[in-house]
Amino acid sequence: MSVTIPPAARRSEGSAPVASVVVDEFARANGLTDYLQTSQTLIRASFDVAYPLELNKIDDPDSSSRWIEVSARVRGQIAEVREAHRRYTRAWLAAVPTDKALLVRLAIQIV
Repeated sequence: MSVTIPPAARRSEGSAPVASVVVDEFARANGLTDYLQTSQTLIRASFDVAYPLELNKIDDPDSSSRWIEVSARVRGQIAEVREAHRRYTRAWLAAVPTDKALLVRLAIQIV
């Protein structure tokens, strides 16, 4: 399930994107609601984000794993984005318990 935020529904840069019911339910059931906000705050602090952010609930049929993917389109050169990803990862792992960190994953597309 993928949700792209239409221009009229986008919030200001500091706000969380609109999420689907499926993503919301998974986040609530797994205690991720606050951590999703943390992830988005760290993404905005680490990367030059080009909107929209997308939240997707991923079900891996091979491993039976499930998680929320935060997809971000970012601007920058490969080396800059790689360093930004390192900064984000360090901050994310420092801010979130490991069991919760594994349930929210970042996907980056350079634009």
